[in-house]
Amino acid sequence: MAKDITASDYWSEISSIAENVKQDVRENEGDVSDALHEAIDGHQWVIYTGYNLDVLKHCSDESAGIDEGLIDANAALAEGGLSRLTAQLAYCAMERDVCNELDGWSGPEDDESDAEDTERDAALEEAENEYAAALEEETGSCDSCAVAMINGVLCHETGCPRHARLKSLQSRIATIEAA
Repeated sequence: MAKDITASDYWSEISSIAENVKQDVRENEGDVSDALHEAIDGHQWVIYTGYNLDVLKHCSDESAGIDEGLIDANAALAEGGLSRLTAQLAYCAMERDVCNELDGWSGPEDDESDAEDTERDAALEEAENEYAAALEEETGSCDSCAVAMINGVLCHETGCPRHARLKSLQSRIATIEAA
């Protein structure tokens, strides 16, 4: 008897399949759709019909194959009964969820852009933290100039080092965001 699949089990397995697909494509320089098909078509949750209903219970879209015109429910029922239909639905549901997990990943070249995005996000967060800290220092008076409050905004004199630091941080944030 098949062990019941929990939602946690399902989504953990979907993440694992997505990572395995990526690894397979990287190592074998293969096609993402081929690796995806192989990983899901041979998966025990598709092969063994005792798992199919649990897959359909936890997936994001249990009618994925029908919606896309990939499954003819009447033909599946006529050919192999309900077990054939649920196996096809489970396959399509898992395929869609793994595709969503891959989130547009089309090969190893996307790994490089992911690393660049991560570096950019880290640099932006650091600059924003520095800017927030500099703004926090702004409350109160300035040791370097005669700061004035205009419409609720602290305004420094031209040439004030604190003001220059804020402008520099604002410029750095804008440059990072534009990249």
